[in-house]
Amino acid sequence: MEASANNNFKGYRFVNVASSPSFFCNNLTTNDGELYAFVNNMDQQPRALLYNKDLVEKGEISSPQVLQWKDQSECFGLNYAKAQDKWHLCVSTTKGCQVWNYNGTRQLAFVESKNNIFLSASTAVDKIDGKEFIAIGTCNGEIHQVLINGTTYTKELGFKLVDESAVTSMSCDLRSRTLAVGNSNGYVIIFQCDTQSEWKPLHSIQPQTEIPVHSISTLNRGDNVFVVGYANGSVRLISPSGQLLCNLSAHSRSLNALTCHPTKSVFATCSDDTFTHIFEVVGDKLDKLNVNLILSSRVNDHLLTGVAFGGEGNNSLVVAPYDYKTIVVLNNVV
Repeated sequence: MEASANNNFKGYRFVNVASSPSFFCNNLTTNDGELYAFVNNMDQQPRALLYNKDLVEKGEISSPQVLQWKDQSECFGLNYAKAQDKWHLCVSTTKGCQVWNYNGTRQLAFVESKNNIFLSASTAVDKIDGKEFIAIGTCNGEIHQVLINGTTYTKELGFKLVDESAVTSMSCDLRSRTLAVGNSNGYVIIFQCDTQSEWKPLHSIQPQTEIPVHSISTLNRGDNVFVVGYANGSVRLISPSGQLLCNLSAHSRSLNALTCHPTKSVFATCSDDTFTHIFEVVGDKLDKLNVNLILSSRVNDHLLTGVAFGGEGNNSLVVAPYDYKTIVVLNNVV
């Protein structure tokens, strides 16, 4: 890993928001830069706040769309998942996982499991027969799937991990039709999703000291790779075939969020150490990849809990700090 000259970037700005983001991993999500959503569990009752792109692109402060759920259960995750060319907002709580339309105005499905907590782990998967589903993970290792057929949403249990460890994050590679699942024991299990009814675990990548998995995202390039962030601040690049491609120390403390750019071969991280980083992955062959640090910025006295690319052309970085009524915007950094 090589550091660029821009390794002490301080050109960020703060934009005020109505409520502060709560502390859990990956507490910021976006539908390709149109809306930005995060969760606040601390004010009166849990809720998600959705802001339009003008907040990031123009710094305009407007009233957010507020999403509240009737059972007032505490939220542990918020994810946008795209299926059938439509964005779905998945809200994971202590009572279940709610699947909403893109702007949180209409609930489409609800998944529940007895005595189970749903975590921040949802993604859209395209099966080989053209059917798509949203996969959702729980604290005891269950992976539920919400099958989508037009306006019909069908729920069923897809798989359960043998050791019942918590499913902490998931990401899908549509090209290989594989799903990478991270758990609280630090394992990454890769499933083949090319059959209608059977889940096939293809590979299991065990940890060394990287426990647990905090975030997984798919890096879209010539050959796609899974980028995996861990609680000890490290990042691994893993191929859909289960090959460990790279291992790097990204942060000195817990990595709280990780996201890949939708079109460029770069990914961003943020951490308890108050830093946010942007890395570029270069190389034509999977076994000869280089990971370069192209930007590093310290947001003083802020514990960072979510990160997303956005702004015009997705060239900016948006970071959510815990317990501050602001979001941090780094303009035109990629």
